[in-house]
Amino acid sequence: ANGAAGVYLPNALERKFPTAGKSWGWQYVFPASQLSTDPRSGLVRRHHIHESSLQKAVSAARKKAGISKRVSPHTLRHSFATCMLENGVNIRALQELLGHKDVSTMPIRLTPKARVAILSGLVAHMARSDLRPICMAGSGSTQAAEHHEPARAGSLGANRIGMVTTLGSPWWVDRLLMWQPVKRVIKYLNPRHLALLYIEKNIFKQRNYKRIITNSRMSKAQVAHYYNVPEEKITVVYNGVDLNKFNPDEKQGLRKSIRKNLGIKNDETVLLFAGNDFRRKGLQFAMQCAANLIKKGLKVKLLIAGRQKAGPYLRLVRKNGYADNFLFLGHVEKIESVFCASDMFVLPTFYDPFSNVCLEAMACGLPVMTTRLNGAAEIIEDRVSGILVDSPWDLEEMITAASSVIENNSSGLKEMSKKAVLAARQNPVEKNIQETEKVYMEVMKEKGVC
Repeated sequence: ANGAAGVYLPNALERKFPTAGKSWGWQYVFPASQLSTDPRSGLVRRHHIHESSLQKAVSAARKKAGISKRVSPHTLRHSFATCMLENGVNIRALQELLGHKDVSTMPIRLTPKARVAILSGLVAHMARSDLRPICMAGSGSTQAAEHHEPARAGSLGANRIGMVTTLGSPWWVDRLLMWQPVKRVIKYLNPRHLALLYIEKNIFKQRNYKRIITNSRMSKAQVAHYYNVPEEKITVVYNGVDLNKFNPDEKQGLRKSIRKNLGIKNDETVLLFAGNDFRRKGLQFAMQCAANLIKKGLKVKLLIAGRQKAGPYLRLVRKNGYADNFLFLGHVEKIESVFCASDMFVLPTFYDPFSNVCLEAMACGLPVMTTRLNGAAEIIEDRVSGILVDSPWDLEEMITAASSVIENNSSGLKEMSKKAVLAARQNPVEKNIQETEKVYMEVMKEKGVC
């Protein structure tokens, strides 16, 4: 300006575009107040201010605002990202704007508040403008899905169709499982816990969905109750099982060899517990049930599969003299191999929207003993294809029901096993896909897409 040369252009651009240096697009956002001579060409130019000048200005503003914590220009970048995410800006667009090559690096570099905002921003992004999702709640997760293509569980679809986030347990479950008040407070103040609650609240706002799919009637009732969702907006689609992978034919072929490797005798009845959250899934009650069956003189062994540390439970087992009857298997990569060695699946859970392992066990011919706090109980006929009790605390009922079935081993378990297989075959994974696609098609018709 005022006869001075334009800004400096790199890589011979000035020779190719002689007037570009004076065009608006190339001007500095923070120009210097004075002109200076370019030492490379001798031309008089207006350069940008030195970065330290901006840093000093931000520092002075911090002091005037009475902020005690350290603030730098980079802090403004974090604040900008947080505000954008909280207002529902597309996280992919923000990723490009901030210059991040990979969206997964953003939670690491942003402030804790922004990390929460990224999670909520993902939900908000799906809920803005024409991206009003179908929500699929249950199975320990909430899937938000949209109209054109079915979303792969656990991922955003190719057309921004879906996202998955954990659907938290009801408050009373946490209260039952966390007896120590300090731990309970720490749990509630955990940023991840607060973020998930925030996400759930936003997903179930009326403007953010067209339909909600739950995988059990129990989950449907909870969504309707806790989030005031009209029941006509909620469709129940039960989980599906891969009948090619989980079937009783596999059990017959591998049963003897697997039981031999585990040191299980032919006349012993094997109960199986599988889950990664021992406390919530009710392992202690499964162990008490098995111990009481042993006291009755029944030849019972309990197999326990799961990632959680078994130390406290192992000490309890050894202390009471059941080390030979309780086998801790740790994480099992192919759970169907353990189904082959077992006779009954036990999951006295405090809460499960729909425990898929129950459906898989039934498909392999195992009667399931679980609680009515498990959505999977809805596909089990009590005392026919399995055993149902109201809660893990109904220990006496579990012991009585299990012992009556085991004592009548020649017909009890075998008959119940056949009924369990028939019940599981009513819920193949193909049926789950068809019913889910049906809901998608209804939404597409409402929106005039097809």
